[in-house]
Amino acid sequence: MSFQITEPRGTGGVFKNGWSLFVAAFSSLWMLALAAGLLNSWFSVYTERHPEVLEGESFGMLALSVVSTLLGMLLTMIMLRRLDNIASGLLADIDDEFNAAMRAFLPFCLATLLYGLGMAIGFFVLLIPGIFVMVAFGFYSMYLVLEGRGPIKSLEASFRLVEGQWWYAFGFIVLLIVGAVVIVSALVVPVAVVLEILGWEQAFSGGIAEIVFGGLLNMVLEPLGLALTLSMYYELRARKPRIPAPDDE
Repeated sequence: MSFQITEPRGTGGVFKNGWSLFVAAFSSLWMLALAAGLLNSWFSVYTERHPEVLEGESFGMLALSVVSTLLGMLLTMIMLRRLDNIASGLLADIDDEFNAAMRAFLPFCLATLLYGLGMAIGFFVLLIPGIFVMVAFGFYSMYLVLEGRGPIKSLEASFRLVEGQWWYAFGFIVLLIVGAVVIVSALVVPVAVVLEILGWEQAFSGGIAEIVFGGLLNMVLEPLGLALTLSMYYELRARKPRIPAPDDE
């Protein structure tokens, strides 16, 4: 079954397609997402308790934290490639997905840095430019990971894809963010209440439980978010002519 969108389906169709893709791919993604979540949660929890790491006072732990973050990014790239394979009706191929992620890893890091700097400058100057950058260049990872374009070309392609569809893409991202907040709140708040009732809040704040819970949360949310974003990418692509590859220009 293919989850590629070749004809516009509207926002409802995008979410329905993204959910179906998530359900179909979850069994082959959950371990990758769990690993990525554990890495990211460890980094977040450790730096929260040891702020000196971010201040450069502990170079060894800072280096380890950076490595864990980069590994989490690599796992995300592999998951995105796998989702695209499954959406195209192909079988998951870890060798293909890993090799593609490794080829795109350094360009992905550079594009992510440029994207982050653009948003930071935009938000610093004025809120609206930052939001514009976030939406207009937000699909660069699709072109970089799935098509093998370079950092600048992938950012350019995202801008050209969203051009004329900015408000549509913005509305989707808002819905995605609101949905994520609702899901996280629905999962985190009950857990926090139960822990407080049982008197385990101190144990939960000890670090290990937070890392495990963060990993389990990411196990669901990241594949779902990637599936929905990929589905939106297909939708935007179906709504306008193909964005030429560098060799076509």
